[in-house]
Amino acid sequence: MISRPIAIGIVGVIVVIIALILNHEDKRESEKPLKNKTSVAKNQLSQNRKTDKKESSIATAEKKNTDAETTLKKYKKKPSFDLVRVDPEGNVVIAGRSQPGARIEILDGNTVIGIVESDDRGEWVFVPEARLTPGARILILRDATKDDISRESDNAVVLVVPEPGQNIAGLGEKADGMPLAMVMPREEAKSEASRIFQTPKRKKQGNINKVKPRKEKVDAVEEGGQPRLALQTIDYDDSGIIIVSGLSNPNSIINVYLDNTLVGSVTAAPDGRWTIDLKNTLKSGKYMIRVDQVNLSAKVLERIELPFVKAPVIEAATEKATVIIQPGNSLWRIAAKVYGSGFRYTEIYEANMDQIRDPNLIYPGQVFKIPDQKER
Repeated sequence: MISRPIAIGIVGVIVVIIALILNHEDKRESEKPLKNKTSVAKNQLSQNRKTDKKESSIATAEKKNTDAETTLKKYKKKPSFDLVRVDPEGNVVIAGRSQPGARIEILDGNTVIGIVESDDRGEWVFVPEARLTPGARILILRDATKDDISRESDNAVVLVVPEPGQNIAGLGEKADGMPLAMVMPREEAKSEASRIFQTPKRKKQGNINKVKPRKEKVDAVEEGGQPRLALQTIDYDDSGIIIVSGLSNPNSIINVYLDNTLVGSVTAAPDGRWTIDLKNTLKSGKYMIRVDQVNLSAKVLERIELPFVKAPVIEAATEKATVIIQPGNSLWRIAAKVYGSGFRYTEIYEANMDQIRDPNLIYPGQVFKIPDQKER
């Protein structure tokens, strides 16, 4: 039989063992939340890292877009032609503008005929080593400074060097041998007149459509024998655009009539140049165009009148030539395929005494007040 002290000792040992077991269980229960908290913290840290990485990627993409926009703005100015001069032998000088320090390519069709770099003012001059061969060509400009950004000129230059003994239309007519150089817009429906850098003269010919002078106005002629008021070009295309441009005294008021109907009024620039977009749709055929320079009281100071023949549409799909030149009632008629989808036509006129009309003569439909000059 177990004695009382031994029994008490055994009970004490059992109590101690139970206490140790309970204490161990309490520690395990207390460690569970800590482990869970550590796991949550790790997950949150991982999520934050992913968010930071995503935000960093977005910021990088935004920076790239900003850099691209900055680059586009920096190279926003497209190259353009300022001047083209070519002699009968084909020696040519081309000058223009672009972004400062830009690398400019001069293209004849798809062929690069020269590369030039603009100065710190964006100006450049190109003189090719080889002469231009006789024939017609269309030149454009391309800014090739950046490999990933290519900007072409909005305008194109039409150059025609005649064959020896022929004019620019390819006829054996006596002419001065001077090539044609002009610039015209490449965009359809762009209301911009062609600019003539140089054009050959033609010998006088009889013309059944020629308007007989009614009365010459002697004081409307400069010392050089040419009238101050002049019609230089009429541009039109298949979309219906008709643009009339010319020269007059600076800041003069110009009224333009088509078959004695007023179709436009404008004030000339300080340099005497004026341009009017008629916004008329005309069928092919013959018309009479008249230009009056008037004062603030609508009194005609100078007047010219001459025929205008709107040529039939050329089928661009079947016509292989890019430039077609025809002599006509004007000095020259130029049809150039600069749009890519059709032709732009330019009638070039030469100022002469036959165009001058009596400013005191009253025409049918003549306006005796200054029209609203919406076109400047």
